[in-house]
Amino acid sequence: GCFSGGGFIDDDGTAYISFWKFAAKDKSKDKGGIAIAYSKPPYDVWERMENVAIESVPTMWGVTDLEINGEIIHVGSADPSNIWRANGKYYIQTGNKPVLDRFGRGDNADPKYMGDWTDLFRSDDLKKWEYVGRFYDNQKMGVDDYPDATEDDMCPSFLPLYDAEENGKFTGKYLQIFISHNKGCQYYIGEMNGEKFVASNRNYIQVPP
Repeated sequence: GCFSGGGFIDDDGTAYISFWKFAAKDKSKDKGGIAIAYSKPPYDVWERMENVAIESVPTMWGVTDLEINGEIIHVGSADPSNIWRANGKYYIQTGNKPVLDRFGRGDNADPKYMGDWTDLFRSDDLKKWEYVGRFYDNQKMGVDDYPDATEDDMCPSFLPLYDAEENGKFTGKYLQIFISHNKGCQYYIGEMNGEKFVASNRNYIQVPP
């Protein structure tokens, strides 16, 4: 099984596709989580990287458990974003719906797992990935129209915004576009603060009936 992901072309022309995959029946040989495939020009042969980039917990597909400062936290390993490069590092986001569904719903749910967010990972070589933290905090962005606690962020894409369709100048703003399964496609516009995205506004994408 292969689910949503994103595409990226590196400086040397190598193309990479990130995607969310099922585990094989023999999970010891082919694990579930975020996988990456690559191809060189003319892009007619694709190979999958041997190791899964971000491995899901075998019993919780789409969820990865990490121990940070002695505490187990649940992070997403579902519907990854496109890969991008910044300051010599590779970055990727992961969607949060499997974590939200298991830990952020119900009367006694932990508030930190409610609502929309993504988790951010970085790598030096596209093979070994380390967890950075939440890419954005949905209740700390200053956006007037907050998504409610039931909404998720899946299939994210993160793109720089330019002031013209061709030969434009970078505006300093970025687009974070994603799917919320209960309210449809939405996007944030904002800026980067280090490795954190800070949105200034949020919008829905209106689809004609």
